[in-house]
Amino acid sequence: MKLFATWEVDRTPPNCIPRLCSLILTRLVILNSLGSDLVSVILAVKMQGSKRTLRSNELGLPQNGLLDTELQLNFSLQYPHFLKRDGNKLHVMLQRRKRYKNRTILGYKTLAEGIINMSQVLQRQMDLDLDLSADGKELKGTVARVTVNSLSSQPVDHDSSMKGARGDYSDEEEEFSSVDEGSDSEPMLEEHPRKSSMPPDTARQRNLKQRFIALLKRFRVNEDLQDADREAISSKLSGGDMDPADIEDFFEELEDLSDSGPEMDTMSISSTPKPSLRPFFSSSRSLLHDALNIPGKLMKNT
Repeated sequence: MKLFATWEVDRTPPNCIPRLCSLILTRLVILNSLGSDLVSVILAVKMQGSKRTLRSNELGLPQNGLLDTELQLNFSLQYPHFLKRDGNKLHVMLQRRKRYKNRTILGYKTLAEGIINMSQVLQRQMDLDLDLSADGKELKGTVARVTVNSLSSQPVDHDSSMKGARGDYSDEEEEFSSVDEGSDSEPMLEEHPRKSSMPPDTARQRNLKQRFIALLKRFRVNEDLQDADREAISSKLSGGDMDPADIEDFFEELEDLSDSGPEMDTMSISSTPKPSLRPFFSSSRSLLHDALNIPGKLMKNT
């Protein structure tokens, strides 16, 4: 059985180093009976000051309560190793499930515990037999012993892990930029073009759409006309109905136009006229023109 626990190193104080503790429990020997009603025990591992505990499966006990069994429990957990503080201790515990009136409830009770100082494991890997001692009313002294193999503490290289996490993103996810959202600035060409998984036809249609949206933003067209033209051009570009040569000529003519002053051409899109007040007293010529444009009034007069 392999058990692993990670720890958030972003919240570490400056006086500690993130490290990885690894150990293998290969043997458990219960020297004294832990209770007549106890049928199974659990081995648990945790670091001092941590709320996270790694637990094994339940280990069955014989009727006499004494046990000598071989194990293969691999534990790996990240922990903060403090430089100038006595808090780098590994706790190996022998536990059982809590009971209330002969019923199993949530939670665990520690029967015996052994402590390992991780400062002694920094320079070399260790193998040892750890005594588990009880400090209760019914049980006192050493009640069990576990064999610990390959106990080590290694520094965690988080720079390489962060680079590997960044490498999981594909190029297709990075292709989307602010130009897709229709920004005011024109699309910028990248200095180092990267490989794209998109087919060339799809990429070309997408570039044409981006150029058209940028030109519409440049000329400040009103919203109704802009949406209608954008949908029409986008449908034609996606459907492939327009000739590529005509599209290039159209973009060249639009780019040659200037928005600094009026142009004497018929290709520009006229801007929205400024609102003005209609005179209260109209001239006789305009009244006659309005009357001629209303056929209903003419029919009534006749």
